[in-house]
Amino acid sequence: MSEEKSDEEILAVVEGFADLYGRDSIEALETLYDSRLTALSIYGSKDFRLDDASLATLMGALATSAIHVGSVILKHHRITSTAVIVDKIIKDENRLASAPLRYLDLENNDIDFEGAIPIIDCIGEMDSGLETLNLSCNPLSTDAALRISDSVSVNKMPKLRHLLVANCDFSLKAVIALTTSLDKNLEALVLDRPIISTNEEEHTDHFSRLLSAHSTLTEVSLRYNKIFDRGATSIAQSLTMNQSLILLNLECNNISVAGAEALASYLIKVDRLATLLLAYNNIQDEGAIAIAQALEKNTSLRDLSLKTNKIGPKGLVAIADAMEQNNTLQNLTLFGNEFNDPACKRFGRLIEERSP
Repeated sequence: MSEEKSDEEILAVVEGFADLYGRDSIEALETLYDSRLTALSIYGSKDFRLDDASLATLMGALATSAIHVGSVILKHHRITSTAVIVDKIIKDENRLASAPLRYLDLENNDIDFEGAIPIIDCIGEMDSGLETLNLSCNPLSTDAALRISDSVSVNKMPKLRHLLVANCDFSLKAVIALTTSLDKNLEALVLDRPIISTNEEEHTDHFSRLLSAHSTLTEVSLRYNKIFDRGATSIAQSLTMNQSLILLNLECNNISVAGAEALASYLIKVDRLATLLLAYNNIQDEGAIAIAQALEKNTSLRDLSLKTNKIGPKGLVAIADAMEQNNTLQNLTLFGNEFNDPACKRFGRLIEERSP
């Protein structure tokens, strides 16, 4: 088939999709066709959302083309199954082995366990080129987490580098299964907002073991995980044995003074972490003072968020004073704390001193 004829067929499919589902839905495909890009991104809106039928048409258009997309982002739709994506894109017989689908983002759809099985099973296949998988904000359930754990365990050399499974109705059992099995080549893990009914922090022990043993993990997000001071302390201790982590998100937990002090102690001992996000915890003045003391010595941290942590003027001024000696922190977020006039003036002077 000539390139010209192939182009005509591709354009016909693209225009047919637009006629069926509206101009807004086809803008990304038109861009893909016109520029020969390899990334497709369509976000749902109140006026247009893909369902399974329109997804099948869309995947059919991509399978027809000679353009082998390496990245597909389909957020905020009504997709319930990943089967057509696997059949038409990942397992497309005409796709070159050197051009696999590497990035798949299906955040905020209606994919349950059955609908997720096809894409999860791809993780366990040796020839799968998928490196990033985002299934966050889908009702996957614990069964999906167990299936992911099994798939990763089967594949001795998984290509998966980034797994995002926030707010997926995972139970404590699911969290433990994932953190126990995800120990091969993974670089980023987002495991926010599981359903944990206990305050015993059993899961934090598994987080700690994952961090201490993992040699490739660079980013971890554990928002809304019921991490208290004991868990934060255990995580901080495990980080001293981790040689790779540069981003840690512990926002929206129950970390108080002792947990903040443990994390501050880590920051003093080890210059590696570049981003630490602790917003919406309860570190108070004492925790803020401990972190301020760490900032005086740490030279790796670039981003620090402490917003809404019940920090009073004493802790805020301590942080401002520490910034006089810290020349590496680039972003500091403190709003939502208890600023008074002296604390505001102290930061005002700091901003004036740092302004070019």
